[in-house]
Amino acid sequence: MQKIKIIVNGHVPSKTEINSKQNFNKVLKDFYRLKPAILVNPWFYGIVGFASLFLFFL
Repeated sequence: MQKIKIIVNGHVPSKTEINSKQNFNKVLKDFYRLKPAILVNPWFYGIVGFASLFLFFL
């Protein structure tokens, strides 16, 4: 189990530092660049369906 470190007197970032990290356009661009999971792909269901029918009739 991972230990949780709690910093009591940690560094408090300024508002300009917080605003410089809030680049939501980059987050959205990276999100849309991701490939969809294989379970979402319709080719996956065709292969699984064919294999299950083959095993059923076998």
